[in-house]
Amino acid sequence: MSDDQRQHLARGRLAGILGVVAVACCMLGTVTPSALLFPAGLVLGVSALVLGILARRGVRRGGGRVPGARMGVVLGAVTVAFGVLVVVTAVVFWPQLREWQDCQAGANTHTSQTACREAFEERMYDRLGRQLP
Repeated sequence: MSDDQRQHLARGRLAGILGVVAVACCMLGTVTPSALLFPAGLVLGVSALVLGILARRGVRRGGGRVPGARMGVVLGAVTVAFGVLVVVTAVVFWPQLREWQDCQAGANTHTSQTACREAFEERMYDRLGRQLP
């Protein structure tokens, strides 16, 4: 096996690993208060996508397979698409999200947290132009 083939195999495996880690970071970053998980997931997703494409291209010329490259491309693309969706949603609904965060910051009881959630839901329905159920 040539050095070039080993390099493409390493890229493919790394792309697969980065793709899995990217999806995990993005998903955890949306449900935990960590400010670093979501952006790290996006960076890892783009890296998995690029490495997977490079590995598949390099091996395609030589006529072989690269384990992990396809998974890296797919998971990297899913992570990037999910990241774009989250960012666009946050931009569109920023005023409502900000009001909810401010309300939650001052909510010390379960009742006040419930009131914050209900007010947030009402603002979201208003923003979407729908009536409350």
